[in-house]
Amino acid sequence: KESPGFLFWYEGTADVPRLTYGTNTALASKDYDERKDAHCKRVHMVSHRYAVGDKETAKDRLTYHSFVFLEWDHGKYGTIVEIGYLNGIGGYLGKSNWFDDKDDKENGTAVYRALPPEMVKPWKDVMSEIRVWDVAASNIDEMMAYIKKYEGP
Repeated sequence: KESPGFLFWYEGTADVPRLTYGTNTALASKDYDERKDAHCKRVHMVSHRYAVGDKETAKDRLTYHSFVFLEWDHGKYGTIVEIGYLNGIGGYLGKSNWFDDKDDKENGTAVYRALPPEMVKPWKDVMSEIRVWDVAASNIDEMMAYIKKYEGP
């Protein structure tokens, strides 16, 4: 209610990762020093397949996920912009394909620890949200190398 909108931004590369959502995202981005004077120098559209293991179906072979990858002039990190199920990250306990801790059963994910309580609820597969992720990959080559680690056959 305090910050309406179907968008969140996870600053996963910050010293202390934080997540802002809704209309507060625009306000919070002004406080992030690296973003104040940053300029996007390249925009990439990327499509990839999820890894599904040995039980790949015909549908799996035809299913791709697409996102936009932004390269910044400061070269410290890159940003992914994607669309997913509303509350999908909270419903999946903060598991995101963009961070290596997605399968950490002992400590959970840093994304989950950053989620405010109101975002931890079941996802809605008939509604979507925009997800913005600051990730360690600072250019498209680094991003593609990261994806290759988890890509389907």
